Amino acid sequence: MGAVNQRLAKHNVQVDLQRDQAIVECFNRTLAELLFGHQYAQEMLLAVRGSFERSAEWVSRLPAVVTALNNEVTRLTAKKPKDAIKAREWHKSPPLL
Repeated sequence: MGAVNQRLAKHNVQVDLQRDQAIVECFNRTLAELLFGHQYAQEMLLAVRGSFERSAEWVSRLPAVVTALNNEVTRLTAKKPKDAIKAREWHKSPPLL
């Protein structure tokens, strides 16, 4: 058993890795949709002007997008991620419709 698993067992923490991985994958997909669509549009505008540079504007937009996502209530927990992260314990709430 690895060190992380030993520490989790010591504190009686149970983790559902498949669901946790699904949450991360969903967040990453949403993040990509919000950031890279804008980036591709910027790169197309640069290409029209004759410059074939890669846009890095997504880097400056990242903090604002992450903050916005962390302040939205999620269907899975019925909480804002910023509040769920601070909680020592939480239980799945009924889904929002």
